[in-house]
This record gives sequence, C-alpha cells and structure tokens, in this order.
Amino acid sequence: AAMTVRAEWFDDPQGARTGHVQSLKEFTFTPEFKPHPHFVVRGDLRRDWSNRDVFEKDDGTLGRSQVTVSLNGVFVF
Repeated sequence: AAMTVRAEWFDDPQGARTGHVQSLKEFTFTPEFKPHPHFVVRGDLRRDWSNRDVFEKDDGTLGRSQVTVSLNGVFVF
C-alpha cells in the first residue's frame, strides 16, 4: 500500500493556456493498493480551484471549484 499527495498552482495571466485570465490551484490525494504482485489499484480524489467561475456545475452554471474522483487498475508485467 502507498499514498501520494500532490498540490499544484498555475497562473495564466494572459489566458493563453486556459482561455481565461486566471490562477488555478489543485490538490490530489492518491491511495494505492497492490492486491496481487501483478495488479495495482489506484484511486484519485482531486479538488481544483480558480479565482474565476470556469468549472461547469451539474445545473449548467459555472463555479470556482470542482471535485473529481477516479479509480483505475494497472496490470504490471
């Protein structure tokens, strides 16, 4: 078992990279479990923030943050 924590900060002062003048931050928590020597299971819990409303919500409006969750399996050979 393992655990990884990552944080990033990205400024786009001209909006050239993201299409919006903004500052982005993110935090990701990734636990990892190896149930078999040739198989790894990883999950990601990620939170993104912006100083502008750029993330689409379920109702179609825009907000300044979002949370994403993913799960993946990796065969190692």
